[in-house]
Amino acid sequence: AAKAIEAHGLNAVTRFYPVESDYYDWTLQKRAFRLSAPSEDHLCKTLVFENTRYVPSAPGADPFEPFNSRYYAVTVQYTGKLNTQRLINLVYELNGKKLSKKNFNFRMAAEDTAIELTGYNRGAITPFGFSNPALPTILCQSVVSLRPPVMYIGAGHIDWKMALPIDAFVGATRCVVADLE
Repeated sequence: AAKAIEAHGLNAVTRFYPVESDYYDWTLQKRAFRLSAPSEDHLCKTLVFENTRYVPSAPGADPFEPFNSRYYAVTVQYTGKLNTQRLINLVYELNGKKLSKKNFNFRMAAEDTAIELTGYNRGAITPFGFSNPALPTILCQSVVSLRPPVMYIGAGHIDWKMALPIDAFVGATRCVVADLE
């Protein structure tokens, strides 16, 4: 992830934090304190979702077409709650309603699939430096609303986290921002 951050010219605005091996056993409050995050709401994670009803033979279907992909990386707050129906509605709208809503059903991708697509293990997934750069990224609107506008996410290794300005994240990942809560 550090190489991808550098490739995007984000070194000057990104801060890396080593964390303890039991970090994920801690409360969100303790994690935020450890990272000097403004609040628990600033802690984010990137999850990989699979459209289990993806139809490769459907008109316009492409496994990594941003508006009709089989997989999506979704960055959400730990304190937020993702609504998969809103994810379905978003992708349906993005593809211009070309496919029926019956062609959409999202669930978390299998861990081995997420690793294959991102190159990162669970707890370390970051949208920077995916092993498959075509994997579309979606950012929850609630993250964009954070004040101060900074987010804390995985840095590519389970024992590392990073903080960066939200606008830098949006610009570098070219993600779709949507209300998914």
